[in-house]
Amino acid sequence: MKRKDKEVVRILLNNVNGIGRFSGGMKDEILRTFMNKKDVDIACITEPNVHWGKVPHRDTWYERTSGWFASRRLAISYHTERGRLATVNQFGGTMTIARDDISHRALETGYDKSGMGRWSYIRFCGKRKNVTRVFTCYCPNKSTSGPNTVYSQQLQTLGRDPIRCFWEDLGTEVHECHQKGEQVLLLGDWNTDS
Repeated sequence: MKRKDKEVVRILLNNVNGIGRFSGGMKDEILRTFMNKKDVDIACITEPNVHWGKVPHRDTWYERTSGWFASRRLAISYHTERGRLATVNQFGGTMTIARDDISHRALETGYDKSGMGRWSYIRFCGKRKNVTRVFTCYCPNKSTSGPNTVYSQQLQTLGRDPIRCFWEDLGTEVHECHQKGEQVLLLGDWNTDS
């Protein structure tokens, strides 16, 4: 891949299928190296599989990425369930990372307000004050093979089909962005072939 022009924003979408709950792991280093080598400005990561509220401070995503780049902005989402199923190892979730120059254009970071870790986002201010919101999304796979699947966790919380809720809620949020005049980029693991 050739070096990108200065005006180009390079975005990565990657399902890491578990980043690991401790800092300094192999996937941390692979991601950092890849972002540097390929000149990635924004990384959209699905399925880190970590309940970030339950890891020691030194292992949080913010601490792990300290020193990776000159500057960065981060947005994370995970299922914040506090009940019996809330463990450090938790399927699903998302992370959005903006680095270096583009991180200085970040206006706001955010996440799925339901607390189910379905998406995270960063809002950027571009030329002529245009605002673009970059979403990293994870739609659950319909799997009820155990109480810890993303689908099962969300079904327990919602009491109805999590996939249908995902699309309805994301649609509402995107509609609200458009009502504000924002441009929207949706990147995600949709767990569907259609």
